[in-house]
Order: sequence, then structure tokens, then C-alpha cells
Amino acid sequence: MTLTGTLRWVDLEGGTWLLVGSDGRQHQLRPAPTGYASGDRVEITGETEQSGVSFQMAAPILRVRNIRRV
Repeated sequence: MTLTGTLRWVDLEGGTWLLVGSDGRQHQLRPAPTGYASGDRVEITGETEQSGVSFQMAAPILRVRNIRRV
């Protein structure tokens, strides 16, 4: 799946990165993106983890394969 949205850093239980889509849907990113800042618009290709668990439990987990600025 390919999603476009805005990166957002959330300081929750050690912190986590979210992708916030234009429709308001959020995905927690795994692994965390490097070289990006909160507020960057990106396109991410990846898959959701069906049984993904994290300390933050902020949103469904998206396993990132590729990320690029848009």
C-alpha cells in the first residue's frame, strides 16, 4: 500500500512517529524514519502489521518499505 501524509512526532512512552493522512487516519511507523522532521509531507510504501504491538499503541503499525518527500 502507498500512503501520503504528514509526519508527526508524538512524545508518548518514549516517542513515536506517525503518518497523518489528509483524511485524518494515522499510522505508527516502524522502523522510525531518519532524516525527516515533524511536519514533512511524505509518501510511504509499506504494509500494516495485523498483530503489531508497541508501547505507544498510538495507531495501527505501518511497516515502512520506502519513504520519500513529496
